[in-house]
Amino acid sequence: MAYCFDTSVYINAWQRDYRPAAFHSFWEKIETYVDEGQILTTEEVRIELQRKDDQIVAWAKERPHMFVPIDIAIQNAVLTILARFPRLIDTRKNRSGADPFVIGLAKIQHLTVVTYERSSGNLQKPNIPDVCDSPAIDVECISLMDMITREGWTF
Repeated sequence: MAYCFDTSVYINAWQRDYRPAAFHSFWEKIETYVDEGQILTTEEVRIELQRKDDQIVAWAKERPHMFVPIDIAIQNAVLTILARFPRLIDTRKNRSGADPFVIGLAKIQHLTVVTYERSSGNLQKPNIPDVCDSPAIDVECISLMDMITREGWTF
């Protein structure tokens, strides 16, 4: 099983739920999965992470291989996603520009999206899980805790 992480996973895990000082083994597992190609993300997530003045930026810079360059297939998937869900991104509402790229990468490479976002229940103002769960997109989307459970990780 391989995963595509949303920006929210890195930020929330690092700053709040799995701080490296207390959950060193969590980050070792993440690093192993990254090194094995089981955790990927897009260049757009890298750009979002760089907007943060945080140690997660330094951590991410040491792992450039986890960032998949945007190619034509991903661009086409993003166009399809945004044609159906144009409000997935909205700069006026501080919505992530990386979201359609995360979903597009997952669609193209048959990855499971991992995010902290929850369904909005409103396809007019969708979050990542709403788009992934739509029949038109059909990409598995789970929480970080669901991934941890699925992989049998313990700390």
